[in-house]
Amino acid sequence: ETAKLNLERTRIVAPSDGTVVAVAVQVGQSINATNSAPTIVKLANLDQMVMPLVLEFETTDGKKERVKYPVEIWSNTASFKIKLPSKEKLSKVTIDPDKVFPDMNYLNNAWIAK
Repeated sequence: ETAKLNLERTRIVAPSDGTVVAVAVQVGQSINATNSAPTIVKLANLDQMVMPLVLEFETTDGKKERVKYPVEIWSNTASFKIKLPSKEKLSKVTIDPDKVFPDMNYLNNAWIAK
């Protein structure tokens, strides 16, 4: 009984947390008179521990792709921008879609288009 009660009162928290801060530029947005922009996503590490990054993005057509980055991307920075290999508009971007890495808050791992 004591062990069961202790387990119910236990909360395990991961020492890392990351989020998709913004999708800065979408395909088709004009950045100047002659060029259109690539898809650029800004990511942030909200805590001290860093992990490799698996990023899944879904287009408005329903296509899903994943890109992987090593832990070194976080060297000397808490946020960075990446250019996604997509020529279509995004509907969703998710960090660690399989929830493999420890995370304090999985609820902030996705950006969903409005």
